[in-house]
Amino acid sequence: MVSMAVPSFTSRLFCCCQGAGAFSMESNERYYRRRAAQELAAARRAVTAPAMQRRTAMAESFLRRLSELTGADETHRLDSETVQEFA
Repeated sequence: MVSMAVPSFTSRLFCCCQGAGAFSMESNERYYRRRAAQELAAARRAVTAPAMQRRTAMAESFLRRLSELTGADETHRLDSETVQEFA
């Protein structure tokens, strides 16, 4: 039986290695911005309408959290990122 190590929640927060083994933690702002961009990209690639809607909803959630964190309106990213429409 082969077992695979699953990264813990905390280990996923570490984004890069700097210098001699020192790790820096990704900020909440950067994480929400990155995840929103990833979800919008996935929405554009979605094959079905429900998949596109789920991905767009996730992007909206991350953008809402980003807006709450920074105090800036980040929802313009939804308009600037063209998400394909299904007929």
